[in-house]
Amino acid sequence: MGEFNSQSYDQVVNVLEANPQISQIVLTANAGSLDDETTFRLARYIRNHKLNTHLLDQSLIASGAVDLFLSGMERTIERGARIGVHSWSDGIRQASDFPTDHADHKMNAEYVETMLGSDEFYWFTIRAASADSIYWMTEDEVRRYHLVTRAFLPPSGNRTPFDEEFFEQRVLILESVD
Repeated sequence: MGEFNSQSYDQVVNVLEANPQISQIVLTANAGSLDDETTFRLARYIRNHKLNTHLLDQSLIASGAVDLFLSGMERTIERGARIGVHSWSDGIRQASDFPTDHADHKMNAEYVETMLGSDEFYWFTIRAASADSIYWMTEDEVRRYHLVTRAFLPPSGNRTPFDEEFFEQRVLILESVD
């Protein structure tokens, strides 16, 4: 839960190494990443260790959290989960302002291609919404871009271990983009 930052890699890897029985990472309320390089490093760790990623019916992920979700060997989603995407910005220009062959696309496009086998999803995200907005994907779009590796699952009703904090974080994410 929460945004990924420069400490996320060490925090998550320490938990995973102390608990080798963990095979799945459940993302709950994640607004994104404050450090894309660390998020991609953690994502590669997850993929290299053949871990799965999962979204509960109440999960809400956006931006860099979607990148981390893509790292799962198997990616499952319960109906009701929300996935938000948008363009990136260098502080002046949006990703879509750069030509498709520009070097600034390379890191993100190659990452998506590594995780999904194609960079189509990357190009979709930068056209879906500006950097200061979020586009909430439909189930059809999630399937079309292969974000899920199985059919959508029915809502489990499983609660997160974060209880009230989870719902507060979820509301903050929705209010920041709606």
